[in-house]
Amino acid sequence: MTPTVCDVTSTVGRAGSRSHWSGEKAMSAAREAALVLAARVDWDGDAGEDWVSLLVRGVPVLMISAKVPLAVSLEGSCWEPVGIEVVSVPSFEAPLLRCEFAVLSEVLGDGRAALALDADRFSANDLWFATV
Repeated sequence: MTPTVCDVTSTVGRAGSRSHWSGEKAMSAAREAALVLAARVDWDGDAGEDWVSLLVRGVPVLMISAKVPLAVSLEGSCWEPVGIEVVSVPSFEAPLLRCEFAVLSEVLGDGRAALALDADRFSANDLWFATV
């Protein structure tokens, strides 16, 4: 059976419509999540990375945007943030997400990043790499 593609347009759009978000807030949320998930935080904000990653034994389990209050989490995570839109995925590698191109462009703030994705079918890792 082929896994179903999940349309995340409304979730991404809600995250993009919220204001007052920053890399510092993303990092604060990541520190809280790291305690819950027993994860290591990986982010180089000085290098312009748009996502704060949380790793367990070197494997990504959560990524939080530094631009908008949006996170991508592995399904089954016990992290329950307040004020952050969360997309749950069974795998960071599987291309199971879709989002309207216009929403991706607006929220990512960079049309080139949106162009790097197949808006009809992309993975969490694809999203991360498109915005690095």
